[in-house]
Amino acid sequence: MCTGADPPVVPQELTYDLPLFLGAMLAAICLAAAALVYAVALPGSPTLALAYGFAALGVTFLGIGTVGAAVVGYLGD
Repeated sequence: MCTGADPPVVPQELTYDLPLFLGAMLAAICLAAAALVYAVALPGSPTLALAYGFAALGVTFLGIGTVGAAVVGYLGD
């Protein structure tokens, strides 16, 4: 780039796929952690509550990502 030249401009646009992607990735991480904890937990142990908590957190992240995608899609039009 030459000295004094304007830097290239990259258009910034927020589309519905970013919140959906972030929500899905966080949900996948939480659900993977829940599956690992559930696989090693003994039946009837309190560790199962941790696995269920991770699963609930994953579903919550997916829901928040879906709502965010709907809001961005609605306001983007």
